[in-house]
Amino acid sequence: MSSPGPFRGYKADTYEGGIRVPYIMSWPSELPQGMVYDNPVISLDIFPTVMQAVGGTSRQKYSLDGVSLLPYLKSEWPIDKRPHSTLYWRRDEDFAIRKGDWKLVYNDQGSTRKIQLFDMKDDKEEVYDLSGEYPELADSLLAEFDAWDAALPPCTNQTTWNGRVVVEPKEPQPVSRNFRYKEGYRRKVSEHNRRIYDAKYRRSVIGESFKLPYKGK
Repeated sequence: MSSPGPFRGYKADTYEGGIRVPYIMSWPSELPQGMVYDNPVISLDIFPTVMQAVGGTSRQKYSLDGVSLLPYLKSEWPIDKRPHSTLYWRRDEDFAIRKGDWKLVYNDQGSTRKIQLFDMKDDKEEVYDLSGEYPELADSLLAEFDAWDAALPPCTNQTTWNGRVVVEPKEPQPVSRNFRYKEGYRRKVSEHNRRIYDAKYRRSVIGESFKLPYKGK
């Protein structure tokens, strides 16, 4: 297991220890040497950045999720303008959304299994969960994530059979997904966290098995 340094979590988590990695670029004739860019970027930005660098254009049917970083690295945009106002992550059950300096995160392994809210400006190590202090903000971010998540295609497994690529639905689908979002159902962070607490209490005191309270309930 690689070391996450001072950050919480590990590889494959949506805590910073799982998603924050070195991002190094070198183009001596175009980019200033020794520059450090502090605003959040994502690996999805690599393709648009390279495409602009070589003078290419996209023929994709769908729009790209990433953006070219060249205008930001060349200071063509104001320093306070960020490449992304919002970033999303989904890996199996784990998910996160970061909007500005606020990050809402859920991890199913090696964590509390609560949905947590962190101020990344003052708490990059994700120590102080502020979901109880800012419940409306937490619910708003969860709804925004669910809207993005609901638009994703079903998770699939890809295999090769007799020389053909076969793509089949992956079962089970993530339990932490809001399957009723398009029907108008909106989750509450406080309700999820209360159920997690109650489930852990039942498991430790009564001996009942621990189950995530989702599938639209």
